[in-house]
Amino acid sequence: MRKLAVLLTVVALVATLSLGATAATYTLGLFEEPTTLNPFGALGPDATTWNFVVATGIYYPGLYGSAMPKYQFSPSLASDMPGEFVEEEIEGTTYFTSVIPLRQDQTWNTGDPVNADDVVFTYDTIQEFALTGNWATYNNPDVLARVEKVDDYAVKFVLKKYPGLAEWQYGVLQSLIVSKNAWEDRVAEAWQVYEDKVAEGTEEVAARELAAKELYGTPNPNPVTALGIQFSKWEKGAYWANTAREDYQGDTTTLFANDDLKIENPSGYVFEMGACDGDTDYVVEEGPFFDDFIYRLYLNQQAALIAVQRGEVDFLFSAQGLVQGYKEQLEGDPNIGILANPSNGFRFLAFNQARYPFGIPEFGEAVATLIDRDFVLNNVLQGAAIPLATPIPPGNAYWYKDDVEIPGTKLDEEGNRVDMTRSERVAYATEVLKSAGFTWEVEPEVDVVEDLVTTPGQGLKMPNFEPFEPFVMMTPPAGYDPMRATFGLYIQLWLQDVGIPIISRPTSFNTISQKVFDEVDFDAFILGWGLGGIYPDYMRAFFHTDGGFQVVGASDAEYDEYIDNFMAARTMEEAKYWMDKAQDRFQKFQPYTILFTTEIYDVYRKDRIEYPYTEVLDGIQGVYGVPSSAKPVMVAE
Repeated sequence: MRKLAVLLTVVALVATLSLGATAATYTLGLFEEPTTLNPFGALGPDATTWNFVVATGIYYPGLYGSAMPKYQFSPSLASDMPGEFVEEEIEGTTYFTSVIPLRQDQTWNTGDPVNADDVVFTYDTIQEFALTGNWATYNNPDVLARVEKVDDYAVKFVLKKYPGLAEWQYGVLQSLIVSKNAWEDRVAEAWQVYEDKVAEGTEEVAARELAAKELYGTPNPNPVTALGIQFSKWEKGAYWANTAREDYQGDTTTLFANDDLKIENPSGYVFEMGACDGDTDYVVEEGPFFDDFIYRLYLNQQAALIAVQRGEVDFLFSAQGLVQGYKEQLEGDPNIGILANPSNGFRFLAFNQARYPFGIPEFGEAVATLIDRDFVLNNVLQGAAIPLATPIPPGNAYWYKDDVEIPGTKLDEEGNRVDMTRSERVAYATEVLKSAGFTWEVEPEVDVVEDLVTTPGQGLKMPNFEPFEPFVMMTPPAGYDPMRATFGLYIQLWLQDVGIPIISRPTSFNTISQKVFDEVDFDAFILGWGLGGIYPDYMRAFFHTDGGFQVVGASDAEYDEYIDNFMAARTMEEAKYWMDKAQDRFQKFQPYTILFTTEIYDVYRKDRIEYPYTEVLDGIQGVYGVPSSAKPVMVAE
């Protein structure tokens, strides 16, 4: 789900200007090590923020993307908007086809042209291997039949049905494209795993999964890229280095107040959507404007912020949120800027619902009831984050539903929904667990008047009469994210009030990611998602029974129906209706227990770096620090 990195062009004529001493290098700070150079893995089981910001999100273009900061659907490798659908009868079957013209001015950093062969190869690979994760969004087998080459610079998409917005513009057409010349032999080698396993008698589905695993892990030491930035060096445990492509010509994009759009390139390429003669909101220019891009690794937020203050880092990825004390300290430094924007992401607790008893609906309801988001965020973390119960954060205003019925709330005498007290939560959760067949040697007891848990639950037994054995909830350590670490400690205390034997265990981010998304070997974990674009098709990827990132084993037929209807919706109004229903059902379904979102604080050296637009959903880090468009501050001599 690539975002185009574009920025407002600002021209100032003040005396004689020159670049500062460090203008050739843009240095960015990371909190976790990237894990792969392989785009198939990075969009599959290794889809972490850190792999996106250093490589995947800035190396590979798609046919279409989003013109920032307005998140406007726009061409990237395509030269125009998608062609109208044509209903065709092919070998007795009705299909809907659309021809996509391609730009003829784009090249890989090897000098090869980006053309129809690359597009067809990429989609063929996604389909043949049944790639998972983000790739599943681009290859819904109920929608996409195949992609065909029309000529060197045009491809035809053959669809099994007339698609909805989420299935077409924000689904199939959002795939990143890889170089056929760079990957053809390695893909063939990975596919040989499938051929060998089938010959040995392995079922085709299992053989395909093994072949995909081989592809995800294929070494890619010299990535072939098609955007303005390319790989240079990876010193594991220390830094990642990229360099600018000297032969790359970036676009200039004009975004108009009436949502018209114009894209121009020095090659002569021009795209216009609308009359393009009204007032402009932004004129943006793509560079890159630096020679080198260094991503330095820091063990915790404090060390990274010290590096910013010392001038060792120009921009800091701080999606975890900024501790209030650090924020106040930085605000006193005239050389440091802090940009505040709403987040397009959320933090959550999830259980492996394929493991008994985590998949029992009443267990999820009880857990969600016990968790008091407001208490942790307002009383303990002093307002450092925003309580959230739905997977769509309030910053994504069109899609956010603010009146969902949240577990752990009740109606007061005036009919207003208010939070339960601690004792009310425990009492309610106890009754919910009892209704599902859970029993205790010592049942929880509360004093509602004094709001006390007088007797914590002990000896909890599952509905099958077996003891509920202790289990681990993995959480990021405090040095990585103090908010998620704090939540983990309180969740442990609250669940133990009713006898649920949970153990909160600090675990490195990459270890959690591997356990959850690669090995699928876990009981419970706390993580977060950055959501990319504003169209919430991720509600299928994460929570639908057949979703590409559905690793928690949750399934709900009613939720699936609402999401299927959302995906097929052809208008924004229809899609909004079904998404509202899906958000309501989510509260009963509880595949995740959503905990909170944060305001995004972008910390940067304003004496060295320019970000001409500063107000954008998910902040500057949501577009990976915009390395192709960030500019060095000009200083007068």
